[in-house]
Amino acid sequence: MFGDESFGIRVVMDYDIDQKEDVVSMDVLIGVKTLDANRAVLIKGDDGT
Repeated sequence: MFGDESFGIRVVMDYDIDQKEDVVSMDVLIGVKTLDANRAVLIKGDDGT
């Protein structure tokens, strides 16, 4: 259904010790295209300074 370059999924599994339950989070990105370059955002991690 999707080409190799147009679909991405990230699954993060964790355990909440206070609630004693598993926590699963899923992020899905389907297709990538800049619709409006004026609204583009650069996300930068902490550079340690």
